[in-house]
Amino acid sequence: MKDKETHGEFWGNRSTTIRNEYIKVVLGNRIRELDAEYYAKFDIDITKCAYCGKDATGIDHIYSPINEAHFSGYTNEIKNLLPACSRCNSSKGKKDWKEWIYSNSKVSKEIRKDKEFKKRVERIENYIKKNKTKKDKIPDDILEKLNKRCDEFNKRIEEMDKIAKQHRDKYLADINSKNKKSKKEVAV
Repeated sequence: MKDKETHGEFWGNRSTTIRNEYIKVVLGNRIRELDAEYYAKFDIDITKCAYCGKDATGIDHIYSPINEAHFSGYTNEIKNLLPACSRCNSSKGKKDWKEWIYSNSKVSKEIRKDKEFKKRVERIENYIKKNKTKKDKIPDDILEKLNKRCDEFNKRIEEMDKIAKQHRDKYLADINSKNKKSKKEVAV
């Protein structure tokens, strides 16, 4: 996984979540919860995952606000959000919804076997088409500044990961040293 390679084992794939939170702060978190009446117009039940039909536990971005550690142009507006279960949301990650749903992921394969699969895909496509889900038009100079800040933020994450690894390694070395001393005392 790219994030684990970039940010080491401490941050793992949470670095995308951290960057998403940063983008929310910069752009404003426009949606706190889904509006049932709004989604009903598109035959989408906000209590059910738009991808698999099971109980929804949260909200998923149709198109991720972060792509390759930079702002993608998509935001937290209702037109870019769908109800989702944690399993689908986690499996999809930052992938494009359609790329993911037709991918070889275990979850996607299971979803495609469901008899309601085609109807759900049609609902999502209809929702995107009628909402005109597209990237926000952010002026290039602002986008450049935002991505520069993301790069600075990513460097800080890498620095924190190195420090965390040093502390973890020292802690484990101390534990190993204490264990060796204890074994010697028992042997005497």
